[in-house]
Amino acid sequence: MTTEEAVALRFEHRDTEIDVSLVDRVWRTRSDAEETMTSAARTCWHLILSRAQGRLLASLRGPETRATTAPVPPGTEFLGVRFAFGAVLRPHPAATIVDGYVPFQ
Repeated sequence: MTTEEAVALRFEHRDTEIDVSLVDRVWRTRSDAEETMTSAARTCWHLILSRAQGRLLASLRGPETRATTAPVPPGTEFLGVRFAFGAVLRPHPAATIVDGYVPFQ
């Protein structure tokens, strides 16, 4: 497991150990202060679960052609799954969420 520091967020992530996988990385973090974070441009997309004030939310994010800003509400826990290049989730192919996100309700 690797840990990266980014602004006030501490990310923990684990790369997959097999070459033929749909999942590239699983990560988690928790925000302690209200801020935003800059998400780097990447060719992959993420499934993100967040929990704040007892409420669980899910969304899809990216791929991104440029760095974008994402909200990071205080006291929120995040668990993310970064999918490998070429992975597809129907009915939301990556092309429909380029530079954006889709919240699930």
